[in-house]
Amino acid sequence: MKASLLAKLKELSRHHGSMPLKNVNAATCAAAVMLGLSVQDFDSKWSTAEVAACTSVCVACAVSAACIICSRRKASFDNADLLVGLWTLYLCLNTVGSDFPCSTTFLKSIWPCLLYFSVKPIFNRYKLNEETFLLLLVVSGLCEALYGYSQLFTGSRHHMYAVTGSFQNPGPYSAYLMTALIAAVTGLKNNVFGAGRNIVLCCTATMAIIFPSTMSRAALLPFILIMVWTFRTWCWQKRYYVAVALMLVAVGAYLLKQKSADGRLIIWLAALEGWKDSPWIGAGTGGFMHTFSQGMTNLYASGQLGAERFQSVDVPEYAFNDAIYILVEHGMAGLLLWLGIVCVVCRALWRRSKPSLYTLLSLLAFSMFSYPMELMPFKILLVLFMAWATAETSNHTATTATKSRGTMSCLLLLLAGVAVAHTVSQRAATDNHINDLKTMPQPHLLKDYYAFMETETDDANYMFCFGKALSSLKRYSDSNAILRKGTLVSADPMFYVVMGNNYRNMGMPLQAEWCYKRAFAMMPNRLYPLYKLAQLYHDTGQTDEMRRICKRIMHFHPKIESRATNEMKAEATQMLNPKRSLGRK
Repeated sequence: MKASLLAKLKELSRHHGSMPLKNVNAATCAAAVMLGLSVQDFDSKWSTAEVAACTSVCVACAVSAACIICSRRKASFDNADLLVGLWTLYLCLNTVGSDFPCSTTFLKSIWPCLLYFSVKPIFNRYKLNEETFLLLLVVSGLCEALYGYSQLFTGSRHHMYAVTGSFQNPGPYSAYLMTALIAAVTGLKNNVFGAGRNIVLCCTATMAIIFPSTMSRAALLPFILIMVWTFRTWCWQKRYYVAVALMLVAVGAYLLKQKSADGRLIIWLAALEGWKDSPWIGAGTGGFMHTFSQGMTNLYASGQLGAERFQSVDVPEYAFNDAIYILVEHGMAGLLLWLGIVCVVCRALWRRSKPSLYTLLSLLAFSMFSYPMELMPFKILLVLFMAWATAETSNHTATTATKSRGTMSCLLLLLAGVAVAHTVSQRAATDNHINDLKTMPQPHLLKDYYAFMETETDDANYMFCFGKALSSLKRYSDSNAILRKGTLVSADPMFYVVMGNNYRNMGMPLQAEWCYKRAFAMMPNRLYPLYKLAQLYHDTGQTDEMRRICKRIMHFHPKIESRATNEMKAEATQMLNPKRSLGRK
């Protein structure tokens, strides 16, 4: 199918000089490879595609060095290169100064920077026209759409969703389709596509059919807004109807998943509450989860929000807002650097390609309600936009350097790329072993836990299972030491619950009490910490405190009613009965 499509495109290119594949060069190949990597199966930690992406940095560096050597012009560096270089340096410094385990976060953040500098000389040397660039985006979106159609028959990558594409859930999948759809529609509107117009129309229809099935509000709203702007002449004529429709869509999107929207708002408020402790340089690389948990504790203690407002929040895996994520980990200084890069790229796209600008803006808008910039495919898209937008053109001015300096820069990048690719491949090779350990926290696997500890301290699930395994062996002090490290990378209150259990078994009720209270303050919609606290007060003879907590448990409304919560409420009722045996656990 792919071969026939490519043959068709080449045939059309022979008859239509405007076809983008008439002169395929290194820039076209680089963009195609990058987009091809972005539509491979992607996992949240390390995947084969991510290893390949890191390896591609090395290949791109070698090609870039050859481009500089073979070029008659001097190597060039522009404002975008300077800002990305400053961001890379700032990222390294903030990682060195971080108090949190962050090797995974750093590796996932540094390789896109290296990829940008490795492909930028290729885009400077070989031109990639607007039609080719947008067509490649559309084709990548088409591949994701076809992947989604196949999952309707074979099953998706997540048991809860029918369609996820190459991602783990429909959220980022919808964002990828959104970018390709906007590139296609705005490109068609601006007559960018020549002889390939009919092909793009077919691709657009294919993607548009499956796009609504994702049920993603964060992708739907930016798409609608870009469409309104693209067809603004018609929309202005029908402005009253359009305004009412937009209001209805906005309200409907909120009411459709109100708890989800409220939960993300609480996450943002808690993250910003924790950010206040270090506003300018941030908590450091890898510090978001710890900062969020501290912010949740402070937010609950302050009483600014009623207890019912916390019902919709849950332990997050992401910030659900990339700007807030950068602000928390890297402070105002990091956010300003990031915004500077965005502004330079958007300005360049405004001059070079309006459809590409609209595509990038839609992705940035999506990132305000989700986490695309934390995932490999969207990092590749961002690097592609940055490199292509700021590539040297006839009306582009840049600082020049000698060939030797440019070549030396590429070789240094090559060494850095080799180091990152080697490290990532090693981390990926251990993933299977780590996954087995996390599903089997048996005591006899302790040697394996210790063997991987040096590189896995930033894996929250690994640290929790490690702590649980030590606790089962009654090595309570060792367990708490591991669990305390786990709290640096996780906002899950169960870390403190298990620590409280350990202290309770060690005959340290005051420390256990503090852990249970901290666990509840981190996630005030969880009943289990209160239940454990009531048990502690009962066993230590603190009758008044026990009765107070039991009454709270009986009137508590957990986020999810279950058999477990009902049993905890029933036992709290029994604790209030003075006839209940003091020896009951």
